[in-house]
Amino acid sequence: MSEQNENQDADPKVEDRRDSPRVPMRLKVRWQGGTESFLDRAGDLSLG
Repeated sequence: MSEQNENQDADPKVEDRRDSPRVPMRLKVRWQGGTESFLDRAGDLSLG
């Protein structure tokens, strides 16, 4: 299946979200219920 067909089948809300501006930031993450320390990861926050 072509990428164009995949985009046509996609939910329009998802398409809108992909086009939203993003703010880069550092995130602290760990597995749910984990007891180890948080890991520092690069990420971004969508403004849309």
